Amino acid sequence: MDQLQEDVTCSICLDVLDDPVSIECSHNFCQGCLMAHWRGVSAQSYQCPECRTPCSRDRMTPDTRLRALVKKITEPLREEMELQGPGAQPEPGRPVQLVRLDDKGSLILYEEALSLCLEQGGVGDAPVCLVSIIREQRQGKSFLMNCLLRRLQSPEAVDASWMG
Repeated sequence: MDQLQEDVTCSICLDVLDDPVSIECSHNFCQGCLMAHWRGVSAQSYQCPECRTPCSRDRMTPDTRLRALVKKITEPLREEMELQGPGAQPEPGRPVQLVRLDDKGSLILYEEALSLCLEQGGVGDAPVCLVSIIREQRQGKSFLMNCLLRRLQSPEAVDASWMG
């Protein structure tokens, strides 16, 4: 299920695709994320955020099959969270997205996700680390975040084995 969820993740916001669209190079993004990414860029210089292939904004098409797949994958996860009730905690050792970019490029706080993290049992006196990496596309943000998460998931490693 984790691998499937990774396949339906937007590489711009790093969240599950919302209103997925396909562009000419066959990459998929949330429509809002792609529009925000291209905002302020001249029409002649639209590029795919992943492969940098020149694209046309007019050739962006809704991907209904991918939307249906996203729904099939995420509904069981939502139902599980609802069954656990308010204050249900995210899976330990997993990153939780607390902010996102809106269609104007402004940061939006996911207050509910923050509350779920802070209100779960045993958090009271525990140290908290908020890591925020914001930068232009293709500048190594995902690589850096993955390295940090691998290290946090293998605190006992004394050599470089945690790098995978």
